[in-house]
Amino acid sequence: MELPQSLPEVTVDANGKANMVIDIELPASNAFQPQVQLAYNSNTENGIFGVGWQMPSLHTISRLEVAGVHYDSEDRFISSLGGKLTSIQPLQAYSVTDGYSIFTPSGTCGVGPCQWTVTDKNGIKYYFGHTADSRIETLNLPTGKSGSVKIWALNKVEDPNGNFYTISYTKDTSGFYYPKTINYSDKTIEFTLSTRSDTNIEYAENINLGMNKIVTGIKITSAGETFRDYTLHYEVGSSKRSKLSKVSLAGYKDLSLSYTETVKTLKKLDNVSGSVHLDYRVPFYNQAKCDEIKSYCDCSASSACRAAAAKLGKDVREECAEGVALMGDYCILGMQMGPMIFMDDVDKDGKTDLIKKKKRKNDNHISVAKITETQYQ
Repeated sequence: MELPQSLPEVTVDANGKANMVIDIELPASNAFQPQVQLAYNSNTENGIFGVGWQMPSLHTISRLEVAGVHYDSEDRFISSLGGKLTSIQPLQAYSVTDGYSIFTPSGTCGVGPCQWTVTDKNGIKYYFGHTADSRIETLNLPTGKSGSVKIWALNKVEDPNGNFYTISYTKDTSGFYYPKTINYSDKTIEFTLSTRSDTNIEYAENINLGMNKIVTGIKITSAGETFRDYTLHYEVGSSKRSKLSKVSLAGYKDLSLSYTETVKTLKKLDNVSGSVHLDYRVPFYNQAKCDEIKSYCDCSASSACRAAAAKLGKDVREECAEGVALMGDYCILGMQMGPMIFMDDVDKDGKTDLIKKKKRKNDNHISVAKITETQYQ
């Protein structure tokens, strides 16, 4: 007789997004072990578990794309453990924005560190990129930047008593990576990969990253014996993306999943004529300076930090005040941009064209962006 699997509870977060969690059952153990879950959020993009799903314990550190990635000393970093990292001089380490975890880079790979070691407030250490398979290098970089790492994947977690678990990965020639195994004590969590029908293409730093595989199995063994064997089934929805549709577990009834999918369509517009002034803001280009100012201001709030900085000849209160006065608006609000956008049928072909007026030093330059018939459909 097959038993039913635990039914995940669906909740709605403060942003109106649906959430649910499917626990992957592990053998009872007193050993230090990972928490393995499949977590759904309706705002999560297509990934190795299909649209909306991810495994939160597979943490990463990566270069912060919103600040611009140039593979130089100005690049900033972000971690799934706690968000954007902030430089704290002169330790050459990084403190996550929650103020508790310390991120310490080491080694040099191209332009940037080879690996990171993170210590949280409970003394647990997280190791990122300490193995070759957990360092995801950016392909086809120019001479002088080759070998630079784009993503540092979590490869080991260790508690203060020296107990640990390790994670290994499979990398492919397209520049993508996938979890292979998680090992702790005499237990192994093994991931099965299959070719996906909806190859997910991402472009980052002009690099084509093809996510060609999808996880279709999670097998847990203990002392060489199978404890649980999960099979993940997918279907391609109207959006042409893989969605997790069923979770099978040997000895249990299948857990079926369904989704309400909204597909947006574009309609042809009538010709319009007019203009609109668009004011918008973009992140300030020198995020390194903004992070430096923030670190001074954060330090100025702590007497211990102020004292330590004073020994190094730094008056962090003064540095904070000067930084905020000079660059505070740029760091907080970004840089204001305001091009003039016109809409008209300039070539009289029956289709509306967009015309953007861009100011140069000595003249005004008009550039026309054509809207093609394909874009209307």
